[in-house]
Amino acid sequence: MKPLNKILVYSETDDPESLEPVVDLAARHDATLTLCHVISQPPGVADAHPAMGKLHELGWRIAFENLRSMSEQYKSRIGLNTTILVGEPFLSIMKQVTLEDYDLVAHICDPEHLQSNRGLNPVAMHLARKCPGRVWSLHPGSKHSPEKIVEAVDRDHSG
Repeated sequence: MKPLNKILVYSETDDPESLEPVVDLAARHDATLTLCHVISQPPGVADAHPAMGKLHELGWRIAFENLRSMSEQYKSRIGLNTTILVGEPFLSIMKQVTLEDYDLVAHICDPEHLQSNRGLNPVAMHLARKCPGRVWSLHPGSKHSPEKIVEAVDRDHSG
């Protein structure tokens, strides 16, 4: 199994405590951790209302503030970076994994999703099916421990 050196974290919650299992894993493997947030694509020039640019700028500021507040308590324990991606979450994350050669994507699901479902939300499903790297989907606050673990194996991959 390839060692863990670089972990990308996409959290759908702003609760810093939800990062604890991933930070523990990164510390055990002496891996660097990058916490990312994904914001929507800015509007095109042709259909851009002046207010849209200001809203997009506000989205960037909120994303930076959320990343800063989530990562603050962990910076002394591990090497921790932050980044903001733009576009559809699963596509942006997969692109980042390919460009930066991450060993693992930790996806922290929205706790609201757990109230209605115990399975994976759409972002987690896309990542599990299409991401070029390993994916760990976490469900913070879940009262259920996982009964099954799924691992995809590409038998045609020679590596």
